[in-house]
Amino acid sequence: MTKEIVYEPSGNAERGKIQRYHNKPEPRVLNSGAYKKDVDKLKSIRLVNNWGGVDVYASTYSIGMEVEKTSLHRTAIKEYALFCGFETDASCGYEAVTNILPLLPPCYWRNKVFNMMNQAEKIIDDQFSPSDKTCGGHISLSVDGLTGFEVRAKVKGSMGLMYALFSNRLSNGYCNGNLRMSDDSSSEWVNGDTWRGSWRYQVVQPKDDYMEIRLPSRFTSVKQMMRRYELCYLMLDCGMKGTNFKAFLKKADGILMMMYENDRAKVDAIKERAVHFQDFINKGNVHESIQGFIPPPRSN
Repeated sequence: MTKEIVYEPSGNAERGKIQRYHNKPEPRVLNSGAYKKDVDKLKSIRLVNNWGGVDVYASTYSIGMEVEKTSLHRTAIKEYALFCGFETDASCGYEAVTNILPLLPPCYWRNKVFNMMNQAEKIIDDQFSPSDKTCGGHISLSVDGLTGFEVRAKVKGSMGLMYALFSNRLSNGYCNGNLRMSDDSSSEWVNGDTWRGSWRYQVVQPKDDYMEIRLPSRFTSVKQMMRRYELCYLMLDCGMKGTNFKAFLKKADGILMMMYENDRAKVDAIKERAVHFQDFINKGNVHESIQGFIPPPRSN
């Protein structure tokens, strides 16, 4: 029988309980342990072992997501293969945090990741576990061998689309620090003025070996989580390859059309706004179409 990776709950009872804030179990590393059947024709993988003549692989890119909810469906609180566990959340109520997942293009292995999302529908979907605007959907991305600062530098040239998708979150003090993703923690320059943001709650918070995108809004459905997963893969892969922003937007069109139920006008408006947000990130220019979303500069 051909070997393949299998995702199942670990059997750790603590992963099926609601823990205090910052007390959930450590995430399981699920981006490693795949076999040839799982990774056929994939390029963003690496060989990590050879057990008895059988090659074992890991993904080069990884992702983690936080699902914040005002309440959790009482019959749904149990261990899932997708989540490392649950904990209370100071700003929203509760959060379920995924394990470290492989971030992949369309493939057999990715289908298994999406299957884990479907299995956790009663946690992710608002019809079972509701959320509101106080909830967020933080996403963490990593690349093997890179620091969080290096990953941020790679995706900086594509983040304008994230700003356009979640522009209403740019007024939220928990996720709008360092809007231009500067490496200088003392200040940023916007149209010649110094703008100081919160460096505790940056839009993109770099860590030692990953970066956290704090901007995304709450997760409300499994399909939405899948589309965000796909978009993050594309953004990270284009960043690693040095794809220019225009080409990235063209590649993202199909995902955006699925996000917005094939509403061409809405997708085109998002993409147009994304161009102006990217110009703001790159050069500090604030176009009139995004002016209402960018906090005003503050003097020293």
